[in-house]
Amino acid sequence: MTEAPSIQQVSLSLSAERNAIAPATCANNSRLERDLKAVREHVEPLFAPAKIPIPLHDRMSPFNICINRQFAQSLDSIHRLLDRALVDIVERWFTDVEANFPSRMPLESHEEEVIKWISGQEQSQSGPRKMLDFRKRSGMWRTDILFEDRNTEAAKICEINARIPFNGFYIAGLHCEATQKFGASRIGFKAPNDIKDTKETLFDCYDRSKPVFHVHKKWPGVDSRLFGHEYKNATGLDVVQIEPSQLQLEEDGSSPTGWSLYADVGGSGSGNGNNISSTGGSLLKVEQCAVELFQEEFSDINSTALKQLATCSVNDFRTIFLLHDKRILGIVRDEIPNLVRRNVLLSQEGEILRDGIAETLIPGSNALKQLLEDTKQDPLAKNEWIVKPVRDASCNGIRLGVDIEQDEWLSLLERLSSRALYPASDDAYVVQRLVVHKKYDIVRHDVSVAKTEQFHLIGSCHMINSQSLVFGPWRIGDKVHVGLGPDARGIVMSCVVRPEDMEQLDPRKKEE
Repeated sequence: MTEAPSIQQVSLSLSAERNAIAPATCANNSRLERDLKAVREHVEPLFAPAKIPIPLHDRMSPFNICINRQFAQSLDSIHRLLDRALVDIVERWFTDVEANFPSRMPLESHEEEVIKWISGQEQSQSGPRKMLDFRKRSGMWRTDILFEDRNTEAAKICEINARIPFNGFYIAGLHCEATQKFGASRIGFKAPNDIKDTKETLFDCYDRSKPVFHVHKKWPGVDSRLFGHEYKNATGLDVVQIEPSQLQLEEDGSSPTGWSLYADVGGSGSGNGNNISSTGGSLLKVEQCAVELFQEEFSDINSTALKQLATCSVNDFRTIFLLHDKRILGIVRDEIPNLVRRNVLLSQEGEILRDGIAETLIPGSNALKQLLEDTKQDPLAKNEWIVKPVRDASCNGIRLGVDIEQDEWLSLLERLSSRALYPASDDAYVVQRLVVHKKYDIVRHDVSVAKTEQFHLIGSCHMINSQSLVFGPWRIGDKVHVGLGPDARGIVMSCVVRPEDMEQLDPRKKEE
């Protein structure tokens, strides 16, 4: 028996049989195929009625990521500190003259207009009927976490995903639910989150007496479709699928915007006497919604409709426009001394948060100007950095400094350091310190013969309304994230927390 590492891929079925932590490398092909069949038999009946357009269930591994209790607590702590910092920064976005956030991280004009309006509405309201309250109803966001190659695993949050509210909840939850059937809970393995509890938490984000509208166009929806199916089963009400072009305004003197928002559903959807337009027809009042739009799609919605949409979106638009922006991690790191000075964070908490976030340099910052000068003196300095588009996702547009010629690198840094850039119109990037990844032994299921390969891991955690932390999907990375499309070789896993003081099987010895 050997000592178990802080993070590893395990076979829960073999662990249950041997009463020990069983690395996935110990599992033979028969077990892999048997467990994979069990996972698919559990999730496919749930995917089919939800009409999932992307076959992510094919990417679900028969194995799990296993972490120890101390590491799970560390991830929880970092995320709660990050949330505390984010709430404080967002609340000060337009009022802290000294911090001057809008000039450090400029937004497109329609984005700035709507979140400035939201902030003004929030400050003018009070009491239990307060419509917008970022501290209590920021919505949902999910981190991506990398693991640095040190003596002990060091988590580095490298970005926040917030434009798709449900992104990963159900994929991780259903995988965890499927693999719990292997019986490892009997010997002390614990799932850090229960999918049933997570569903209730998500439902509690809405008024269950009303339909939910799912506003999307380019993004087809994955977890949101699973949520919609579950919401219909739980409430009898539809999650109505609409595109932005179906939104219409009607005058309403009781609304803070002077308008109410309706969706032209063409005769479909959940209508009743209370939410049908006074003009009749096929217009349903939009009172609560999940908005799953790429940031550039918001520019096609007129200003008044955008403000009205912001009043009923499960994700506060400040979460969508500020948190789903790679620059926000640079802002958070820069603000840590201020947060400590103002007692938002204790000194030790500030150090924990700084160590838990990848160093991120934003356009126009002094730190980026200094990196430009350093790189002029040392051409190898660029190899320690990567560049990322500030608003993209799924590793799109990420480039490693080592892959960029020196002249192009200097030209890019000249542009990025010249001034604070707008995310779309200026094609803005952040420069982030390259995480030296720890590599892990991983067994993939979509190969003819199971074998051990080396990948780095990308973990994730969801935050819901600054209250509930949910461990999300774990994926594999090579140079960057390995994709999950039909032709990709990525896999999805959920995590479990191992029992303390349990012996581990030798990862080099495969079962017969």
